[in-house]
Amino acid sequence: MLFFLFLDADAVVNNPSQWAPGTSYNIPIIRFADVLLMAAEVEIEVGSLEQARQYINRVRERAADESSWVNNDLNKAYAYEVVSSEAEMLALTPTAGPWVVREDRGSTFVFLGGSASSISSWNEYTEPNYDIALYSDLGSKEHAREIVRFERKLELALEGHRYFDLIRWGIAEDEINDFMDYEGAFFPASYLNEGHFTSNKNEYFPIPQRQIDLSATGGTPMLQQNPGY
Repeated sequence: MLFFLFLDADAVVNNPSQWAPGTSYNIPIIRFADVLLMAAEVEIEVGSLEQARQYINRVRERAADESSWVNNDLNKAYAYEVVSSEAEMLALTPTAGPWVVREDRGSTFVFLGGSASSISSWNEYTEPNYDIALYSDLGSKEHAREIVRFERKLELALEGHRYFDLIRWGIAEDEINDFMDYEGAFFPASYLNEGHFTSNKNEYFPIPQRQIDLSATGGTPMLQQNPGY
């Protein structure tokens, strides 16, 4: 079950040609899995762990349905080419990004860029073989909380919820800064622009000074700047 509310988005601000189109759209979309996991969070906090377990397992049951998994047959429809050998693949001349289905391997190769004639320029993705079991017990309340948070991380990945979940759980500073430190080990400082999350500040954006000025009544602004700015 899906719940949609579509609003017009600014095509200038939300450029679909950017690397992450749609992530800044003001379009609330609530999936039923999201509702189930929110309900599970609530049940855990009030101590109803058995009800929470049932909600989490409903999400995992759907994910465990092999008929919905990505496979090579689905990839073929949008593949750059379908080939039967490594030699055929290495003879192609794609630009970075497209994938090729290898029938001899039963897998999909994505071209990373560089020389297409080199196998090191390709990344292989085998068909998924997930092991998605149901929970028979969530353990303690603290462990159950970890389970539902991890389930949200998996189920809602790349759907724009993670940042707001971290804020809501009060763990954004540790999680985001750990990520920055990890990424910083692989890229120059300019890549992340010395990014850092500061609690009691970065949960909110600054209020534009123009809006603060416009809120003044009798020379006194009614809007107060958010902390830290």
